[in-house]
Amino acid sequence: MKDTFVEIDGIRHWFKKSMRSNTDIPVVIIHGGPGGFVKVFEQIPGKELENHLNVIYYEQRGCGRSNESKNDDYKIESLVHDLKCLINSWMFEKVHLLGYSFGAELAIEFALKYPEYIEKLVLQSPSDLSDFKRTYRIQINGIKEVLQNDRKLDLDKIMKSDASIHEKYDKAWSLMDKETSDAFLFYNQKCAKWNREQWETCGLVNTGELANEVIGRHREKTVLEASKELQHDTLIISGKYDKNVGTEIPKIYAQNIKHSKLLIFDNSAHFPDIEEPARYVKVVVDFILDK
Repeated sequence: MKDTFVEIDGIRHWFKKSMRSNTDIPVVIIHGGPGGFVKVFEQIPGKELENHLNVIYYEQRGCGRSNESKNDDYKIESLVHDLKCLINSWMFEKVHLLGYSFGAELAIEFALKYPEYIEKLVLQSPSDLSDFKRTYRIQINGIKEVLQNDRKLDLDKIMKSDASIHEKYDKAWSLMDKETSDAFLFYNQKCAKWNREQWETCGLVNTGELANEVIGRHREKTVLEASKELQHDTLIISGKYDKNVGTEIPKIYAQNIKHSKLLIFDNSAHFPDIEEPARYVKVVVDFILDK
């Protein structure tokens, strides 16, 4: 496979294809962050998925190996537009979307606007950053669990202050170091260590620009509420110990999406793809191939 780029509205987007068949509908992998990259997923479980499915990886504008937006446009509508243009450039009538974390949320936004492009959806640890109060509550509770000693006391002071909810959110996250962030995101700390090593050695960074745009964005309906309109077959995967979106948000998506199935991974937090890769690959492949 070779790294490939396509220009959309003056922005060079990175993507990579692994195609086993000329006829099978491909699975497009949508990374999270917001503002992250797909390189870690390529290693686990991407390599194994490629043995069974047509897989396409890409990175959103301003993320990973794609170029930044020239006019600082990181609106969700622009991300949806980019993905539509990418699919058109690949000349596929339909695709499966596999999104994780914010990537699952972006997959839902795309499927709501362009349902005709989608065959099936796989939503791993799906977020709803348009429902900021719910996200705030879940993540603050998770941060409380992992902070220790003085930092826990600092968090209590922040929560009791007169600061706005957004200020409290930012200040709470500023208390997190590498160890507490790993404990927040992972159940298995060996997996957390491996993941951090990949982040630190891949040469890619999260600039925070996309996150600033999409977290707490205004929407007439939250993504959770709007998901009731989805009609696609959908697999939802959640880690039992997820502190980032909890099991609460995935369970609501499963209730709202008519043709959906929820699987809880008992030995995972926010990244079942890294913590339980063998099971993850099997359930995704079986779902896509109707096994």
